[in-house]
Amino acid sequence: MILRFFFASILFLTLQTSLLSKELIPVSLDENLKTIPLGRYAEFIEDKEAAITFENVLTKNLQWIKFNNDSGNFGFNPNYHWIRFSLFNTGNEIERPILELGFPRLDYIEFYNFKNGKYEKTITGDTFAFQKREINDTHFAFQLEVNPHSTQTYFIRTRSTQNLSFLNPSLHKSFTFFHKETSLRDLGNGLLYGFLIIMIFYNLLLFLIIKEKVYFYLSVYIASFFIVLFSLHGIAFQYIYPENTWLANRDNYIFLPLLLITQILFVNSYLELKTNLPRIYKFMQIHVAVSLVHFLAVNFIFFDYTKFGYYSILAGIFLDNVLFLFVGIYLCKKKFRPAYFFMISWILLLLGNIFRALSNASIIPVTFFTFWSFQIGLAFMLVLISIGLADKINYLKRKLLKSNKQLEDYSEHLEEKISERTLELQSTLNTVSKLKTQQDGDYFLTSLLIEPFIINASSSENVKVDFLLIQKKKFEFYGKEQQIGGDLCHSQNLILNDKKYILFFNSDSMGKSLQGAGGAIVFGSVFFSIIERTKSNIYNKDIFPERWLKNAFVELHKVFLTFECTMLVSAVIGLIEEDTGLLYFINAEHPWIAVYADNACNFIEKEIYFTKLGSPVDSNKVFVNLYQMKQKEVILIGSDGRDDFAVNDDFNGQIINQDEKEFLKTVVEANGNLSEIHRITSTKGKIIDDYSLIRIQCLVDNVDFTYLKNLCTTSFNSNDLENALSYGLEYIAKNPSDSEFLFFLGVLYKSNRDFKKAIFYFERIRLRNPFYLDNLIELAESHYSNGNSERAKNILKECEKIDSTKPKVVFLREQLQIK
Repeated sequence: MILRFFFASILFLTLQTSLLSKELIPVSLDENLKTIPLGRYAEFIEDKEAAITFENVLTKNLQWIKFNNDSGNFGFNPNYHWIRFSLFNTGNEIERPILELGFPRLDYIEFYNFKNGKYEKTITGDTFAFQKREINDTHFAFQLEVNPHSTQTYFIRTRSTQNLSFLNPSLHKSFTFFHKETSLRDLGNGLLYGFLIIMIFYNLLLFLIIKEKVYFYLSVYIASFFIVLFSLHGIAFQYIYPENTWLANRDNYIFLPLLLITQILFVNSYLELKTNLPRIYKFMQIHVAVSLVHFLAVNFIFFDYTKFGYYSILAGIFLDNVLFLFVGIYLCKKKFRPAYFFMISWILLLLGNIFRALSNASIIPVTFFTFWSFQIGLAFMLVLISIGLADKINYLKRKLLKSNKQLEDYSEHLEEKISERTLELQSTLNTVSKLKTQQDGDYFLTSLLIEPFIINASSSENVKVDFLLIQKKKFEFYGKEQQIGGDLCHSQNLILNDKKYILFFNSDSMGKSLQGAGGAIVFGSVFFSIIERTKSNIYNKDIFPERWLKNAFVELHKVFLTFECTMLVSAVIGLIEEDTGLLYFINAEHPWIAVYADNACNFIEKEIYFTKLGSPVDSNKVFVNLYQMKQKEVILIGSDGRDDFAVNDDFNGQIINQDEKEFLKTVVEANGNLSEIHRITSTKGKIIDDYSLIRIQCLVDNVDFTYLKNLCTTSFNSNDLENALSYGLEYIAKNPSDSEFLFFLGVLYKSNRDFKKAIFYFERIRLRNPFYLDNLIELAESHYSNGNSERAKNILKECEKIDSTKPKVVFLREQLQIK
């Protein structure tokens, strides 16, 4: 990422030989257009004196220059630049493409958009608060409007004094394509951030256990990389300091020098320069002091000389990389094992930077590999560095074993006869000990991978969530007791369609120890990916809880199907609406949910509707269950471990408990307390599986809002549709569990010919009850009236499966056949 800017700047100086433009070629907005780079279609003028006005641009015959690449890179140039491009709409409808400037650190942008017969100016950049952007994205994006069969020219005036003047413009046919590109970008960055966070805590934990300083330095180094990337990508400005434009422009000059310092400390420790190269080590110590002085100079003494800060940082990066490569090559010649891993990892990181810089400068084409080359290089570097540290420990272990062997040889003649008799046994014990240590190490690393998914991160005044998780497999690693298993418990806050929910899941992966843990890791990774995509999706206004749960369930099931029955998972995933206490959930062959209130406990389910995730058996149509929680009511969701306990038997020694109601009795006896439930279960028999429970208590004060419902129906009967809708929306917001009224709202909107909103409510009913025939008929008719005949036909097929002779179904079939 850092070297990308350096190479892009050098390439700019060598490639700035563009020819003067003779004609501005418009971009054709035809049906084949999806997303294209705009550099080849754009032209620019450098305004060194800041004297060119917008009127000059429109009226005077200026010397426009074509870009010689797609990136639109002016280097570190503080002058103003005017850019223009044209769009031609070949269709019969108004097109609304999205212009994206794909560099999040532009200081000042004036965009002249042609709307309503005149040019409208929008001013933005990272010198303005983030909330003032037209589209909420780390890149700068603008929605254009091009009339049918017309050509329209747009203008951009930009300047950057703190950062590169790097436009990287691209055009997206619509919000859909723009959203697709940003989603892929955010997903890749999210995976990289997640990987870095795991590596930070993984190495920090190893430091606390092994007490090796190199793990601490590596953890700090990765953390510095994470902070730099977070700021370079513009995400820190978006979420952490959206109002602090000063920091948004200065964070490069603060974080990059600190990264260079942590980099030096890590290389010193990893390559053991104090022992292997004492003179270089002393030079590195001086280098750290110089880097601190440089940091202070850039940010305090030469604060206003941004070009000095920028190029001095680039020079430091270049010199450090040359120095590290020469040191690595020298230590490789000396056959120092960690140097091999260091050289390969550093070269991969440099290659990733070079490929990304070349693709940004349009020297090489933008492919999946070149676009993600830096992230791939960084990931491989960190993995190889970690492998090198593990190899270093193993190497020291082998040297220790070799020394022990020599001591045994010295004492061999003293106890020759004893050694002969115990040699085979000792060898076996050593092998068992090594295997045990290796196995515990595998268990420990796996437990570290599972740990981020087991977290109670929800916070609410209306809903209280508690966990109890005891994995069956216990092991000891470096004197600390750990546990590993296939159960997961998780909760956190989630916002859908501007409403607050508590998201939770409890899962149980089949298999022993590592196999079950592997299933848990896959489940947690996929679910976290779904959550992060939801949080980063700025176009989820119409996502309602039923749709979100079904999509999550289907995606999880498809992932586990790829394992061909080698990895099956039972689970309950759910959402609780904080304002109302309404529970939405899907149970995939998991134990039924229990509800405890007034010293009584019962199951809220009566049968199993869905098989385990990953099971190839065709199950019923996916739908979402609902349960309206009452004030102080408690629900308990648990893995099989809550019932999997063995009781004594006179003949076979022990038998497995088969009475599912035994758990209900235990809950009542324990008064709903999690630790007490576990204690009582332990007294009844031996727990033979992982044991996990989620306890959720509703604190919402249940209020009767029937009067709003009555007002709605009264207004409707009086033909006052406006007030009917107003009262109806207020009622359903406070009582979303009323599916019958939800259907009534859909009918109201349909009668008002607002078919999109009618479809919204009918779809919610369909996800709650896919066999409600009247709702399916209304939904099909709404799609038909909204011009989507194909969708109406698909829903008609579902109606015919339920009752093909019903008059409304017959009439709908005839309508669609005529269509």
